[in-house]
Amino acid sequence: MKFLKGHPGLKGKDNPASWPQHKAALSAGQKKRYAGHSVSLRCEQCGREFLAYLSNIKRRGVRFCSWSCSHMWRKTHIYPKWRANRVPVQCMYCSRQVMVPRCKVNTVKFCSIKCRNHWDSEHPNHLLLHLPRPNKAETRLDGILRTHFPNEWEYTGDGRVVLNGSVPDFTNKNGRKAVIELFGEFWHSQKRAKSWKDTELGKIMLYNSLGFDCLVIWEGELKDEQYIILKLLI
Repeated sequence: MKFLKGHPGLKGKDNPASWPQHKAALSAGQKKRYAGHSVSLRCEQCGREFLAYLSNIKRRGVRFCSWSCSHMWRKTHIYPKWRANRVPVQCMYCSRQVMVPRCKVNTVKFCSIKCRNHWDSEHPNHLLLHLPRPNKAETRLDGILRTHFPNEWEYTGDGRVVLNGSVPDFTNKNGRKAVIELFGEFWHSQKRAKSWKDTELGKIMLYNSLGFDCLVIWEGELKDEQYIILKLLI
């Protein structure tokens, strides 16, 4: 690799290497990297010379002049190895064969998510084997409901009740169309929620569309038992 002469790099305030607060702490190599110096490389696929920033070479390992050359190199060097390590697996729903890596032979049972959903709908009891059992928070809420609201709520988080693909944590068993969802502070926060349906408003609107009243109780609210009782009475 040889530095190209005449390459301007970043000048003035655009060059972080010239900032007073960084200039004393940076090494010579870091100053060159921040200055935007380019070097000439030769593409490993087509042999053409091209320019690449020194920072990209060190961080990303630039070896090709374009994405097409990178793809062609992978087709001849990497993809054959992937295909050699793949074995056929028969889909449990449509019986179509798909090629999967050897490490996933015991886990991949379907060719697509659509086939998995169809199979699950035809085997509802299978879902019971994969749903979690009551955790500490659900056990605590179950004790509060049994003490203050006997014979009114039952735990259904084990899959006994499935409403449009959603499993409520507690369901009213006196004929009233009402459910209770217990939200953990970590998994159901706005940053951690996988989709809008996993948020408090999304869960309430989902059950309301099915004609069910939904009450969301957060795990942190279990510390105040009187507050939970008032929330259930309203």
